[in-house]
Amino acid sequence: MADFPPLDADEILDLRVKAASYWHEAIDRYDTLLDTYHGNFQKLWPAEFRRGESPKVANWIRLGWKRYAQMVGKVPSSHVRPSRVSRVSQSRADKIEKVLGHYDASSNMPTIMKQYAWYLVGLGSGVVGVMPDKILQGPRYFYKDPRTVYPAPGVGSVSSTASHYSMLMKPAMSVASMPWVIFDEVQPVATLLDTYPMLDAEIRFMVDDDDPFTPIEVITHMDKNWWTILVNGHILIQEEHNLGFVPVRYTSMDVPDQLGGESMFEQNIGLVLAYMRLLNQKLTYNENIVWP
Repeated sequence: MADFPPLDADEILDLRVKAASYWHEAIDRYDTLLDTYHGNFQKLWPAEFRRGESPKVANWIRLGWKRYAQMVGKVPSSHVRPSRVSRVSQSRADKIEKVLGHYDASSNMPTIMKQYAWYLVGLGSGVVGVMPDKILQGPRYFYKDPRTVYPAPGVGSVSSTASHYSMLMKPAMSVASMPWVIFDEVQPVATLLDTYPMLDAEIRFMVDDDDPFTPIEVITHMDKNWWTILVNGHILIQEEHNLGFVPVRYTSMDVPDQLGGESMFEQNIGLVLAYMRLLNQKLTYNENIVWP
């Protein structure tokens, strides 16, 4: 049994507000980087363009982002070494490898790793973890958009242990390990019903809407002992997982004085803007020469 009781809904909501305030600078930076990826330079920096101009976007940031994500997002191989040279030890190691392979396959690890790498390379941070799956009747890997993740203040991305947990390493239990994390998401009703079909009646009661596309607030709180899901401010699931650690890894491309890591392309935005401005000036000049 857990040493500490679970938080109630009001305590989790209050913690969410405080965590959102702590992480808001990093999330604002992530939003800017995503707008850059989609080529919305004129929306972000209107002073760099003439009024009414339709700029020619030379978005090599997007090209590099996608290519690096493809290189980084490889599914890690799971190899378990036998504890000793014997047939029994080899058989146990093979069995563990097959279990890990099953979890990877059931979680669709190629997709998870691609998305994890996409966020890590482009935004400077990536989030993966494990949570119970009622349909699989076992653990399932997941990835999250870093903009929806609020780790406890002061957590790092380094984990140290000799134990093998496939791609997720069990963090060392110390004062620096992650005590809790919150996922603050908005999902359509249909997604929640597909994820937890056995709770269909409870979800429909909390949502009070038959439209499957209705967006609803879904907050997940995980600490070292409890897993809680809130739907529109009400507890849908609260279960004790008894792991003794938070099964989530928040990895960032660290810089000393910047919360939430640093994108590989953050310092290239000014260069891209300068090139776009020069390119648009040259094209305008050529048009005025050819069609005066």
